[in-house]
This record gives sequence, C-alpha cells and structure tokens, in this order.
Amino acid sequence: MARVSTKENKTIYQLTRESLKLTREDASELLVTMFPERIEKIENERSMPHTVK
Repeated sequence: MARVSTKENKTIYQLTRESLKLTREDASELLVTMFPERIEKIENERSMPHTVK
C-alpha cells in the first residue's frame, strides 16, 4: 500500500495527482514514458517537466 504524504508545501503536480487518487506508480502507468522516480523528482522540484512539441 502506498504511503500518504505529510509534506506541507506540496507542488501543483503532487496535489493534482493526489486529488485524482493516483499513486506515482499509477500515474506512471498512465503516462507510459515516465517512471515513478521521475514523477517523484518533479513533485519534489529536483527536476522540471519537459514540454512536448
């Protein structure tokens, strides 16, 4: 079972994912090309999402 975040200052990416009741693993399956580790880095602002052109 996934852990629930207790972080106070969540990013819009994490808030949106959690509002959809998705784990990082679930989101990764939907996004197909993005691993859960990358999603974690984006949510923790250690990496920026890239736009698709």
